[in-house]
Amino acid sequence: MLCACPLDGKPNVSLEPPPLNSSVQGQFGSGVSGIFICFCQSSCLYSSLRVFYNPILFIHRRVICVSTSVDLLRQSLRRRRRRLGIGARCRAAKRLVLEITATSIYQKSQHIAFYLPNDGELDCRLLIKQAWRDGKDCYLPVLAPKNSSPPMLFSRYAPGEFLGKNRYGILEPMKSVRILPRVLDLVLVPLVGFDNEGNRIGMGGGYYDKSFAFKAVGSNKIVSKSTPYLMGLAYQLQKIDSIKPQPWDVRLDQVLKT
Repeated sequence: MLCACPLDGKPNVSLEPPPLNSSVQGQFGSGVSGIFICFCQSSCLYSSLRVFYNPILFIHRRVICVSTSVDLLRQSLRRRRRRLGIGARCRAAKRLVLEITATSIYQKSQHIAFYLPNDGELDCRLLIKQAWRDGKDCYLPVLAPKNSSPPMLFSRYAPGEFLGKNRYGILEPMKSVRILPRVLDLVLVPLVGFDNEGNRIGMGGGYYDKSFAFKAVGSNKIVSKSTPYLMGLAYQLQKIDSIKPQPWDVRLDQVLKT
């Protein structure tokens, strides 16, 4: 699709885009099935709709970038999440403790995996403290060495214990004793976006999907009833209408939104 908006803002659309400039031809591979070329300003209608084209070649004021619709949606949701005020975050963290501890899956689970908030994620540190008081065995994710399978393990954690930064700068336990994902009863999963079907958009690394791939059964990746129970944690503002799952995605058993 070609957008070449005149100054009056009315788009001129052609279904047949012109040939790419010779400086960029051949750089995007045979998998590029749709091209969106925009020479207009940011107020352009088609510029605002570019998240629907996958993949996208976006040329805007002579700036070229290649992305996918999921990448753009992820960026938008992350910005929305980061804009949430401190007061709203604190209130959500307190509600989270009340809501999760009241669920039957929490009450019957002994080995529970949490996460430490990053990039505006819903904060479950108060919940970790409550779980510790409730006598639960608490765990945090730990990155395995590169090219390991699974790529993520879990290490037992008590509030206040020393943490070190992993290769992405995220805090994790430094203990040498780690357990496999399938040993857990309940896993609280961070996310960027979600829909009503349990589909999740994460940060893009695929660590949770790869680590819990054993839970997905069948060609449509329906989550089996086996443990651990995967519960996504999110703010209501992270909900979107629909997410088209990829073949490697593992659906959540539940999303608790606050």
